[in-house]
Amino acid sequence: MFKPFFAPGAERRILSIYTATIPMNAGALVDLDTSNTVAVTGNVGFTAQTAGQLLLATAAVVPTVASVQLYSRFLGFAIPTVNATGPDVFARMLRLGNTYMTIPQGANCAVYLPTPGDLIATTEFVGYLAGDSAATGKIDTTNTANLGKAVEAYQGRFRLCQAGNFACGRYLGNTTANGAAVGIFQIL
Repeated sequence: MFKPFFAPGAERRILSIYTATIPMNAGALVDLDTSNTVAVTGNVGFTAQTAGQLLLATAAVVPTVASVQLYSRFLGFAIPTVNATGPDVFARMLRLGNTYMTIPQGANCAVYLPTPGDLIATTEFVGYLAGDSAATGKIDTTNTANLGKAVEAYQGRFRLCQAGNFACGRYLGNTTANGAAVGIFQIL
């Protein structure tokens, strides 16, 4: 689940020229896969596009001596869920205004492009899933000591920033949206 809390002009910051060829949840932090330079075809309104695939974002480790420029910012958030087949027949029959869509792998994925200061509510953080109890960087939403702490991108999800890694946001609490417990994050 993904929901911008306060993002003026949000409709102007949705981009769908890149394809998603791996499974990902709505709200996953995504970046451009710079290792894949194969041309992507079939983009509506565009010709074949070089390096047009997305991957789950993970923060870079700050090197002792930076020989190349490193960026601390990911591309954006995946808006739809991506799976192997797209929506199943039940999802199509039960589609409601407050449900988010699902697309098949290989389709163009709508990506929300955040700007510094945006507040985002998402389930995509380490600590949300049942198996995250001992995960590195787990965000415990019941621990108020985590409020205001720096977060980084790790495999498409936010987690508490680890020593030596670039921060991309900060944790600003949690709430419930559409019945799901979501973390609130401010983009740096």
